[in-house]
Amino acid sequence: MQDAAEGPRPEGEPGAFSRLLGVFFSPASTFESIARKPTIAVPIVLMAVWALAGGLFVAQRLDVDAMVQKQIAAAEKQGQTVSEDQIKPRMEFFIKKVSPFFGPVYWIVVVFLVPGIYHGLSALLGKSGKYMAVVSAYAYVQMVQLLKSLLTVVIALPRSAIDPEDMTRLLRSNVGAFVDPETTPAALRAVLGSLDVFDFWCLALGILALTRVTRLRAGAAAGVVLGVWVVYVLGAAGLAALGSAFGA
Repeated sequence: MQDAAEGPRPEGEPGAFSRLLGVFFSPASTFESIARKPTIAVPIVLMAVWALAGGLFVAQRLDVDAMVQKQIAAAEKQGQTVSEDQIKPRMEFFIKKVSPFFGPVYWIVVVFLVPGIYHGLSALLGKSGKYMAVVSAYAYVQMVQLLKSLLTVVIALPRSAIDPEDMTRLLRSNVGAFVDPETTPAALRAVLGSLDVFDFWCLALGILALTRVTRLRAGAAAGVVLGVWVVYVLGAAGLAALGSAFGA
């Protein structure tokens, strides 16, 4: 099957669903095919739909009461007095009605933004390929993150209530899942949470993909992918530290 909006598929090229499997079982040939004929509709729509479905599932199981108590405790640390009745209705509305839609929006932004950075850095090095090929390869690489999300939901299924701080700890695929959240600084938890088996898998695939859809050699592709990842991790750690400083 092919992406309907992207024209006829060249003879012998695998379709979108074959590429979904190829990312896991034959990534090199899959990315070479993507370089010849980029396709984006299926992985982007699949990820967006799952982001919405997963967001709706998680939103219904988040422990709102625990979140409210943490907000009250944070306010009290800043010398403010708030009641549960003031916080809970707004928090329930935001979590259950609004937050599930953040996932698809975030995904759509990221799937075009990150490849744009990759493409720009490749162009600076004089080795750029086609931007849409980079977008396509990146979108297919993220099927690894979809697998991670599926496994997390499976683990969460038996739970009636989930503390948001436990979400990244359910699958225990990252170092941060094994530290005490009460005694470990927020910035350090963010960094340790990024040391994840699935993230490393994506990084390895991303480097391979970039060597196939651009003219970058492996070392330069690794520098681009890992450099962007390090900036992201440091940014996440900084935001976590700010949130902790302000009692969020």
